[in-house]
Amino acid sequence: MSKKMMKFEELWTRFGERNAALLAPIFIGIPTYAILAKKLGGNFKRTFMNLSFFTLLWCSVFYLATLVFNLDKYLNIDSYLEKAEEFQEKHSNDIKVKEK
Repeated sequence: MSKKMMKFEELWTRFGERNAALLAPIFIGIPTYAILAKKLGGNFKRTFMNLSFFTLLWCSVFYLATLVFNLDKYLNIDSYLEKAEEFQEKHSNDIKVKEK
């Protein structure tokens, strides 16, 4: 086993599977956590439920923080949506040209 894997296993045994799943969406990512949990012998159903619950929790926290602190005016989300629409239109036009 690598040093990183041994360190993760130490944290897994010290803090438990639920606390690791709580921090996984923020620090190491959901797919990485799922692979590591499988390697460390975690139960598939429990891992899936924990990740689903904590991902929903983190998404809710960030959504509510955006609403409460009016972060949308600082993030300028509308401009990102406009750019995404422009990109999508350009991409669909490029595909139509290639098909002809």
